[in-house]
Amino acid sequence: VAARGADLTRHLERLRPLYRDLFRRAQLFLPVSASLAQILIDNGCPEEKVTVHHSAIDLSRFDFRERTPEPGGAVRLLFIGRLTEKKGLSYGLEALASLLRGGRELELTVIGSGEQEEALRRQSSELGLDGAVRWLGRRTQEQVQAELMRAHLLLAPSVTARDGDQEGIPNVLKEAMACGLPVVSTFHSGIP
Repeated sequence: VAARGADLTRHLERLRPLYRDLFRRAQLFLPVSASLAQILIDNGCPEEKVTVHHSAIDLSRFDFRERTPEPGGAVRLLFIGRLTEKKGLSYGLEALASLLRGGRELELTVIGSGEQEEALRRQSSELGLDGAVRWLGRRTQEQVQAELMRAHLLLAPSVTARDGDQEGIPNVLKEAMACGLPVVSTFHSGIP
């Protein structure tokens, strides 16, 4: 049984009878992070049935390149993900606004869509970020890779959503690191 994030953090309580049966019958549980492994164990899964199995990415798809902003140019931040509460972009927008007020030269590109898109765009406008944020919506993998190569920093401010939903380990972090893109993130779930 694989465990990747919301399956445990968001749905375990509602599906507790199913999980109890799985804990008894299944031979092996493969959570993608130690934090998810601990949730399994804390909820009654026998520890000897739990093995952390990190998901992988194909490194041959990513060219490693060091990042250095041009002197006097803006630092290009990149956010890639579904526009949902657990991705924490709301906090990223607040941080961006604070840094811009402090005189930093920054621009943020947002790739993704989701149920919070309208609220996040409104927040961005209210924070005065209209000229500093590019909203690209959904993009192909090739377009995402091009933006990964263009950026100076990946922003991944993940949080625990009000409904308990958490990350496992976002693959975009692995992709960013594979191409040499530094990541600014939160101490959350499997990210550390």
